[in-house]
Amino acid sequence: MVYSDQITRLRLGHYVTRALAWRAIVQYNQLAVDSFATTLQPSRNLNYDLLFTYLTTPGTALYVGANYNLANVDTTFDALGSASLSRTSTLNNTGWQVFTKMSYLFRR
Repeated sequence: MVYSDQITRLRLGHYVTRALAWRAIVQYNQLAVDSFATTLQPSRNLNYDLLFTYLTTPGTALYVGANYNLANVDTTFDALGSASLSRTSTLNNTGWQVFTKMSYLFRR
């Protein structure tokens, strides 16, 4: 075995009413490597996605969502400007975002 990539994904969704729904996705990635056969580093990543949808009419909707990502990457700044990516034993916040989107269907 040179490397083994395991991905576990859980997707949940629920329609509260005909117009209101939510969806959640949690995904965990783990890369295990044989350090004698490759230069890849072992890595781990955990990602959360959450999306709320309000559908007023077909083609017209409001979306509100959030994304949160954790990885075993060293997030401290390297003052020496090292080009290598340092890995840690713990999962650190590598990014998050909140977004909204509105779509509207124009009819003639």
